[in-house]
Amino acid sequence: MRTSGGGGCAVVEGHCYSAARRLLGGGGGAVAPAAALSLSADRARLERVLCATTAVLFAASLTYVALSTIFACLRAARRSQPSPDAEPAAAAAEMMETTKRALDEIPVVAVHVRDGEDEECAVCLAPYADGEEVRVLPACRHAFHRDCVDRWLLTRAPTCPVCRAPVVAGSSEARDAKGCAATDDVVLPVTS
Repeated sequence: MRTSGGGGCAVVEGHCYSAARRLLGGGGGAVAPAAALSLSADRARLERVLCATTAVLFAASLTYVALSTIFACLRAARRSQPSPDAEPAAAAAEMMETTKRALDEIPVVAVHVRDGEDEECAVCLAPYADGEEVRVLPACRHAFHRDCVDRWLLTRAPTCPVCRAPVVAGSSEARDAKGCAATDDVVLPVTS
């Protein structure tokens, strides 16, 4: 290949090609057979690369959509099944709500301690002081500091700390306990 000086023309095998014609693929002038083969080989290789790239991107997109769909279906199926912890948690919440309602029905009374008697709360083991608030459980008539028995019933078990009698008693027992609270005081010891 040699270049002639004035016209910016490249001479290949006796033909003159300008730079613009070579970039545009000939543009009406004569194309050298070797250059035409080289150009068509480059185009064919470019088409193969673009075709392969398009195929890979299409396959990757389909894979992404398929995996996303499978993942979404699995998440939806897992959410629709009740968890094994859901039933005990729901039962515990219902029991706590029932215990809270029962506590609202159990009267709080003031205690009057007789001289010489050392009665103590079975939950905290502290002796009762005169005038302290206590709850007398309606089922068994055991008495405890109000805060102690409330905490026991709400966090441990809805039963008496001494005899394990259920706190959620019938409504007639709750009414009897409210009736005994009309005096607003209890003389210890409370016997069962």
